Order: sequence, then C-alpha cells, then structure tokens
Amino acid sequence: MLTIADVKQRQSLPLDAKIVMSKRRITEFYNQFDGKVYVSVSGLDSHVLLHLVRSMYPDVEGVNVTAMEDPTIIQSLK
Repeated sequence: MLTIADVKQRQSLPLDAKIVMSKRRITEFYNQFDGKVYVSVSGLDSHVLLHLVRSMYPDVEGVNVTAMEDPTIIQSLK
C-alpha cells in the first residue's frame, strides 16, 4: 500500500521516470493475464494509457462501454 509520502514522491518524478514506471506496470499486467487484456477508454487519462499500451503491445484493443461518446473518441479506438 502506498503512503501519501510515496504518492507525493512519485508525483515529483520527471516525466521520463513516470513513463518507465508505467511501462513496467503495463508489462506486469499484460504478462499476468497472458496478453488477454484491453484498455477501457473514457477520457484523456485512459487515452494516454491506451497510447502507452499500444506502443508496447499494438494489438491491445481499446474499448468504450457507453453509446453516448463523441464520434471522434470512438474513431480513435480503431
């Protein structure tokens, strides 16, 4: 479990370090589920995650579970 101090320390890291940590976590998750994963996309943060995931695993699908999204969001998942 992360403490508040841990979170503040991670927030203060440079962007490159945050990307390395994120990619490490993505790899762990991808491997844990034998590549049978997808990214649920609903906004900016999840679009960034989808971009990172696809930079490593291009075949991972992006999914949106609402039918009321802007068509440009739906298009970006393809």
